[in-house]
Amino acid sequence: MGLSRSVEWLTLPLFVIAQAAPMAAIIPMITYVYGIGLTAKILAVTVLAVPVIAMNSYKGIRNTSPSLLEMCRSFLGTRTQAVWKIVLPHAGGLIFAGLRLGVAMGFIGVVIAGAPDHPDRRG
Repeated sequence: MGLSRSVEWLTLPLFVIAQAAPMAAIIPMITYVYGIGLTAKILAVTVLAVPVIAMNSYKGIRNTSPSLLEMCRSFLGTRTQAVWKIVLPHAGGLIFAGLRLGVAMGFIGVVIAGAPDHPDRRG
C-alpha cells in the first residue's frame, strides 16, 4: 500500500474505516455467527490487529525520505534494492510499533471473543 499508488487508492479507505470503526462491537456478532470456537477467536484477533499494523506500516513506508530514494535511483539501484536497503530500514520503527500495538489489540480481541467461552459464566 505504501509502495503503490493504485493499491493505496483501493485499500487505504478500507483500512481507515476499519481502524476508526468500533470493531470491538462487531466481535460479539462474529462469535454469534462462528460460535465460541477457534475460528471466532482468530477472526476477532485479525479484525482488531490488522488495521493497526497496516496503517502504521503504511505511514512508515510512505514517510521514507524522497531524497534517499532519488539517491538510490541515481546510483542505478533497482526497486527491489530500494525497498530492501532504504524503505524497510527507514520504516522499521513504525512497522514494529504497529506490530506491538497489533499484538495488544489481538489480546483484546481474544479476551472479547473468549468472554462467553467460560463454562461457569452466568448470563
